[in-house]
Amino acid sequence: MPGAYGTVNDKTIIKSDLAVEKVRTDPLFTDYQYEVWSSSREHSTMKGAYSIVDGGYLQWKCLQCGLGTSSDNDYIYWRRRMESVRKDIACYFGRLKQRFNILRIPNLLRTKKIDDMMF
Repeated sequence: MPGAYGTVNDKTIIKSDLAVEKVRTDPLFTDYQYEVWSSSREHSTMKGAYSIVDGGYLQWKCLQCGLGTSSDNDYIYWRRRMESVRKDIACYFGRLKQRFNILRIPNLLRTKKIDDMMF
C-alpha cells in the first residue's frame, strides 16, 4: 500500500489490517460475551469485541471512539480516561517505530512477516 506522503491515512490502513478483520469476522471475537453495567446500575450482556480508536477511523462497530459532546459527567470522565489510555498506547508505538524502522513501513515488505524480520 505504498503511495505518496500523506495518501495512506488511518481509514485506508484499517481496511487492510488483518487484526481488525479478525475482530470483525472471527467467531472468537464476534461471539465473545461480557457483562456491562449502566450508570443507573442496570446489568446487561454485550456481545462482540472492539478496539478503542480516535475519531479518524471508519464507523465500524468494532472500532469505538468517544463522542465529542455529552452532558453526562460519568461519560465525560470515561471518555477522557479512554482517550488518555489510547494516547499512551499511541506514544508507545511511536517509540517502537522510531526504534524499529520495519514497524514504520511494514506494507512495503509484504513478502516477509514482521516477526521473522525482528527476531
